[in-house]
Amino acid sequence: MGPGVHRAIGLAFLLLAAPSVGGCARVERARQCQELAEKVNPRLEEVGRLAAGSQVPAALRAIAGEYDAIADELGPLEFQSRALARAVKDYGLKLREIAAEARRAATARENEDRSQHSAARREVRQRAGQLEAAQRRLLAACQ
Repeated sequence: MGPGVHRAIGLAFLLLAAPSVGGCARVERARQCQELAEKVNPRLEEVGRLAAGSQVPAALRAIAGEYDAIADELGPLEFQSRALARAVKDYGLKLREIAAEARRAATARENEDRSQHSAARREVRQRAGQLEAAQRRLLAACQ
């Protein structure tokens, strides 16, 4: 799990800004998307910082913790737009999945199980792609 995986994940959310709006529903969606970005961006920046360092088990667990924290913050949020609500829910699920794989990679590394570590890293890369797709859906719902 290299820093590029986390850097790519973080950059998409940095682009999240209030779209041009017209009408009450769009204004509210823009406000909700801005609130979402304010909750998510700082944590994704921390993931990027952690991923830029060594990939020791403690760093992998810290990354997993940040992903879980983002998902925790998203859980209680409510959205007027069904598309946005679905996109946020999907994004939270993808965050949980990648967090679980990062923990699995950390455990495998601690146990010096190269086979499991390699498998977990492959899963993290695959889940990172899924997470990026979920981010694109989320960004689209905010437009």
